[in-house]
Amino acid sequence: GRGWRHEPFDMTGFWSRARRHVGFQLGAVLLVLFVGTALVSLAWTPYPVDALQMRAKLLPPSAAHWLGTDHLGRDVLSRLIMSIRMSLLIALFGTLLAAVSGTALGFLSAHFRGKVETAVMTMVDFQASMPFLIIALATLAFLGNSLILFIALMGLNSWERYARISRGLTIAASDTSTGKASLNKAGATPHSGSKRRAPTARAKASSGNNAPSTTPAPNSTLFSRRVAARDSAQ
Repeated sequence: GRGWRHEPFDMTGFWSRARRHVGFQLGAVLLVLFVGTALVSLAWTPYPVDALQMRAKLLPPSAAHWLGTDHLGRDVLSRLIMSIRMSLLIALFGTLLAAVSGTALGFLSAHFRGKVETAVMTMVDFQASMPFLIIALATLAFLGNSLILFIALMGLNSWERYARISRGLTIAASDTSTGKASLNKAGATPHSGSKRRAPTARAKASSGNNAPSTTPAPNSTLFSRRVAARDSAQ
């Protein structure tokens, strides 16, 4: 193989393509909007999120309640702003948990191999075979609702993908470095064999052209006698 090569990231080309990509621009605007809303909700919401107003339940959108109220009289806009912040927290920390735990387990399985690799890959296969919705509902039914539990469930949902990818990349990098180390120990490089064989082949060809013939010469005495006998017979 050609091994691993680090190529610098072309930031100029990335931004030039991003400016022409409508989907990227739309996604960036939505991301900025969501993050800004989550940051604003830390200090301000139109109404308290859990404020109950039974006399104002199920109101339509108005100047006082832009998105109306729910069946308990709570302001829908305030709860929507709070839900954006909670969703971003769960997605961010759940992804970090899955990436860190899955990558670490993938590295461990690729480094130790054997029983460690078998145990990790068995957990990966088990996680991939189980439906996440059933596990999440069963966990929430027994342990209740909490922010930490939601983050743990999101991390549990996708850690096996990071484990598979990190294990495969680690094994590939290890095989590449092992092959290079073997070639260096033998005093050769991946292209040195062809370079060394070429002069040897040319030397053999030149020596074959210049070397004296090894075919035995005919016996001159016996040859002259045969010629004399043929002349006398004629």
